[in-house]
Amino acid sequence: MSVTTSDEADATCNPGAHLSCGAMAALPTMLEQDRTREGWSVGQAAWRLGITVREYREIEAGERWPNSETWHRICELYGWPQTFAVYRSPSL
Repeated sequence: MSVTTSDEADATCNPGAHLSCGAMAALPTMLEQDRTREGWSVGQAAWRLGITVREYREIEAGERWPNSETWHRICELYGWPQTFAVYRSPSL
């Protein structure tokens, strides 16, 4: 029986991922729910984060993941703790 480390699990879940698997799975749903709760359109949320509407849509759809700067702004905007997910540098 082999044991999978958290880094190996992250790579298995989404190769090259920057966020843990649990956070990656929850992020799109959490973004949509919090944006809707605030009464913001996608464009309004994107503007508040300083990203393009396309980038916000892709993050909310789970098609891309935010870089560390955008992640920090998302946490501040929606009141999420910075430690919600372990952010790690991609393997070189």
